[in-house]
Amino acid sequence: MTSSTPDKVAVVTGASSGIGAATARALAADGYRVALLARRLDRITTLADELGNGSIAIEADAIYVLRHGRQTVVRQADAGAADHDHADGDGQIRAPMHGKVLALLVAEGDQVEKGQRLAIVEAMKMEHALTARRSGRVTGIAVSVGSQVAEGARLMTIEASGD
Repeated sequence: MTSSTPDKVAVVTGASSGIGAATARALAADGYRVALLARRLDRITTLADELGNGSIAIEADAIYVLRHGRQTVVRQADAGAADHDHADGDGQIRAPMHGKVLALLVAEGDQVEKGQRLAIVEAMKMEHALTARRSGRVTGIAVSVGSQVAEGARLMTIEASGD
C-alpha cells in the first residue's frame, strides 16, 4: 500500500506534558500518526506540529472506551472542586485497602473531634491512620485489634453531634 498517511495510528491521552508527551514523541519516532488528547489545546497543538506525520490535537475532557461490548467514560477528576474542609461524609469509617487492624485508638461511645485519629490499619507494609471526618460519638465498632479487613469494610461509625 502506498499512502502518505501512516498505517499505524495511536491515541495518547494527557499528552500536554510529562509522560503523555514523551509517549507521543516515542510513538511518532516509530512511525505512528498520533492523535493527542488533553485539556490544554495550546500545548498539544504545538506538540502535534512538532511531531508532524499527520498528528492531530484534540481538546477533550472525557474519553469513551469501548471494550468487549461495554462502554466506559473516563474523566479527569477536578480535585480542587471539592470542599474537603466542610465535607463530613456519612460518618462511616472504612478500610482504605485490605489489611490488618493494628490499633483502635477510640472505644464505643467516645466523643471525637474532626481530624482525630481513630484506628491504624497496616496494608502492604505501610500504616494508615484513619481519622474522623466529623466531630461526634463513636458507635458500632465492627473490628478488633488484629482483625483482617477487606478494602471498604466498615470499621466504625461516627454519629454527628446532635443526630
